[in-house]
This record gives sequence, structure tokens and C-alpha cells, in this order.
Amino acid sequence: TKAPEGPPLNVQATPVSSTSLKVTWQPPKKDYQNGLLKGYYVGYKKHGSSDTYVYKTVDTTGSVKEEVLLTSLQRSTKYTVLVQAFNEKGTGPPCEEIHLETFENDPPPPPSLSVFSTSSSSIQLQWNPNTNEEPTIMGYYVYIKVQHGTWEEHQVPAHQTTHTFEDLLCGTNYQFYVASYNKMGKSDPSEVMSAEPPLSRSL
Repeated sequence: TKAPEGPPLNVQATPVSSTSLKVTWQPPKKDYQNGLLKGYYVGYKKHGSSDTYVYKTVDTTGSVKEEVLLTSLQRSTKYTVLVQAFNEKGTGPPCEEIHLETFENDPPPPPSLSVFSTSSSSIQLQWNPNTNEEPTIMGYYVYIKVQHGTWEEHQVPAHQTTHTFEDLLCGTNYQFYVASYNKMGKSDPSEVMSAEPPLSRSL
């Protein structure tokens, strides 16, 4: 046997964030694999630079998907990516180079949520956006549900970092979380908090 003689097929690369790119591909044509493939080398470097490629090895001897996440990249930077298959005899030819750019910005980090106060029929939430960097936060989504219910979404403007839910049932457990968004998209959700309006003391 000898090294693979064909490049990986359908190689695609997409930006995931300002510092990461995802690369996916399919194996070379069966006739060009020359025995059992052991894995792939995914090479990347800044586009147009004379640097050598940095390679990540993807071992596919398990049932691993043909994909890899390239991380710790520079924001708003164009990269060149290629993929090569290898077997125990050596490395096959690379696919055609792909050129793509990391994003300039990212969605915001998840906010920190707390329950500020409760009454017999209302719960007030408060949160910290955890960022004041560009791009600016454009607003928030606040979610509420009763146990075993479905999540209800409420939109809140960017200048507001509290929200009060009224007309709640006392003694009923409610769950909440909040997410923020900017022009790049939505943050991951905050931690889910739960609270219940206390039963009012009867006189």
C-alpha cells in the first residue's frame, strides 16, 4: 500500500466567532484512499503570509466526524485552510485552499441574573450585562415558565436591566432566565433562577 492519492472532498470552512473557524470535509474517493485512513491534517495560516501552515491532527480511527474547530485565532483576519488525509504509509495531496475570515465581533456574554424582590403576586428580576464593549447590547430577552410549562419570551429594551412579572400565582414556582443580543446575535442564556411569590399571611 501507499499514501492516499486523492484529496478530501467537499471541504467547507465557516467562521464560528471572532477567534474560531469550523472545518468539515468528507473522505477522499475510496479508490484513492489506499487502505485504511488513519486521519487528517488540517492546516491553517494567515492568508497571504509566508508562514508555514499550523496543522491540527484529526484521528478518525474511532467513529469521529470529519470536522475540527480551529481556535485562538485573530479577530477579523483572513485565513487559508487546507485538509489532507493520511494512512500508515504517509500523507495524501491537500484539497484546494479555502480562504475565509474570522468575525469582527461576537455575540455578548451571558448576563448574570438575580431575583431582586418578590411579593404575593409579582417577582422582580435584575441582571448584569457583563459587558460594556462594542458592539453595544441592543436589548434583552427575558424568559419565564411555571414548572412543566413552556417558556414565554418577553423583550426588554437595552437601557433596562430589571423586569417585573405581575399577576403571578402565590405559592407557585416560576423559573426565569435572560439573554442579551447585539448585531452579531444572541448571548448564551444566563443561569436559570427559580422563585415563588410567597403566600400572603392572612390577618
